Amino acid sequence: EGSAHASYGLRNYFGSAERIDLRTSMGTASSNNFTLNCHQPTVLDTDVDLRGSASRAATRNPSSSYDLTETAASVSLDFPAMLMATPGSLTAELSLREMSAAQYASAAIREHTKLPLGHHTKASLTASLNHDNRDSPMAPTAGWSGNVSVSGSLCDYVASKHFVKPTASLQVNRTLPLLGLTLSSSLHCGGIFMPLAQGRNVGYIRVCDRFFLGSERVRGFQNQGLGPRDEHTAVPRTKVDSGNSGGDDNDWTSMWGDALGGDLYSSGLIAVSGLLPQRKLASFGVRWHVFANCGTLVRPLRSRRLCYSLFLPEPGGDSN
Repeated sequence: EGSAHASYGLRNYFGSAERIDLRTSMGTASSNNFTLNCHQPTVLDTDVDLRGSASRAATRNPSSSYDLTETAASVSLDFPAMLMATPGSLTAELSLREMSAAQYASAAIREHTKLPLGHHTKASLTASLNHDNRDSPMAPTAGWSGNVSVSGSLCDYVASKHFVKPTASLQVNRTLPLLGLTLSSSLHCGGIFMPLAQGRNVGYIRVCDRFFLGSERVRGFQNQGLGPRDEHTAVPRTKVDSGNSGGDDNDWTSMWGDALGGDLYSSGLIAVSGLLPQRKLASFGVRWHVFANCGTLVRPLRSRRLCYSLFLPEPGGDSN
């Protein structure tokens, strides 16, 4: 896929060290984005940063056979480490989202894009804490970093009007001087919970709000390649056999079935790296790297799915 990016920025235009950025990007197949960011580094003579943004993004998700157009506005406060034990942020966001299914999308995806589910608003409040004392963010050899985030969302679609989405990540790096090796390990996990849901609303989360897991976390897998899938897509057998989902814009879909996402995920990585023996390559920072990783993405069985699994006939009645 080819893409083009353009940006324009204003620095200290009003004399208060503020920054205004306008960014736009366009892809030939997957996405078009427009974002306006405003940043005020000090609020009321404190070290708290104020950020505001307005954006519109149109994204194509071929792994799940749907398009998502989202118009959003957000305001966030960034707190430095001197005010808390570790840097953190608090973000409030309001978005209008529109979903549309591809021509050969599975029945599960089409169910998520039907009105009124396909067009809805979402309000969310996210709190996060970050810590990073690594010696290098790109190729760390010592130190550790961690992130904890909790997001509470309120949606206007019928099922799952509200849910809580916590996530956490941890990376630890250590160098063995005698061997000249660097050991690295990382862990990522997250979940979706509906503590206030009752009755029919228990267990229903839209596909665009779920977790997806693939090559971005677990190397060697396809994008969104792990987790539940609906293989009953409407792709004609001739298209699947040829490995092509179609020629026009509405024919695209995944030949392996639509990824449905999950409510719980975890992934881990263990890696060993070191400098190459050739001094010329080592001077450019070229390193050898061996790793092992794993991950899982699941949709746990909800209580609402058990409400009709047991049938008790009335006394004296017909059990059939």
